Amino acid sequence: MRLSTTLGLSYGWTVPFKVLGIAVVVAAVLTFLILPVDVLDKKSGSQSLQKIWSHAGDILKSRSIWGIAIGLMGLGAAGVAGPAYLLQFFSQVHRSWGITLASEIIATAIGFTLPGSLLGGWLGDKHLDNRIFLTVFAFFIGLVYLTISFISWQTIWGLFLIGATVYGALITIMYLIPSYLPESQGEGLTLSIGIINTTQFGFASLFLISFGLLSASSGYTIAWILTGIVTIILLPFIFLVRRNPKRETTRQVVPP
Repeated sequence: MRLSTTLGLSYGWTVPFKVLGIAVVVAAVLTFLILPVDVLDKKSGSQSLQKIWSHAGDILKSRSIWGIAIGLMGLGAAGVAGPAYLLQFFSQVHRSWGITLASEIIATAIGFTLPGSLLGGWLGDKHLDNRIFLTVFAFFIGLVYLTISFISWQTIWGLFLIGATVYGALITIMYLIPSYLPESQGEGLTLSIGIINTTQFGFASLFLISFGLLSASSGYTIAWILTGIVTIILLPFIFLVRRNPKRETTRQVVPP
């Protein structure tokens, strides 16, 4: 974020997009060259496809999968609205900060998602009720968005560092849970994550349009408050998830 801001201010705002585009192309080429090729013969490929279809019905009827997908739809919307509008919000509403300070706040927060992911992996691997972590972490992020228009930049910076760490942990736990659910074992895991991603990003796309229209007509304060409300109001759906799917799966795999 800081590099993009520096390039944009120095050379024009088309330059950061060009640099990002080149980076994505290079990453795609390196991925193609580095990742091993998974070669399947026709027989094994057909069997794999049959297994996927056999799992599809159970996954589509899974309360746990839909609980994660719907319960964290608001979080997905907040995760999209934040990067899209925060820099503009900070630089326009808090003009004394300057765009450089605004980009530093966001860039630092993004960096803190990495240790948050490590925290989420550690928590998700324990025999704990991960629904509590998902709910509490997402509720905290919702509170940050509810109050973002009313607090100082020092407080915002501190909350963003905590919020980014929590967000990284939350996303990691969200993706770990399907790997523990009995209905999404093996070939069904990809479909489970696909349902979660499609539901959340579809809602986030619609919300982003609403956020843009609302911020333009009524100002950022109302738009951020709505973001916080949407993040929090859907959280009860998380409790449709099985209480401790990992422990159930472990008992199935390792006989007593």
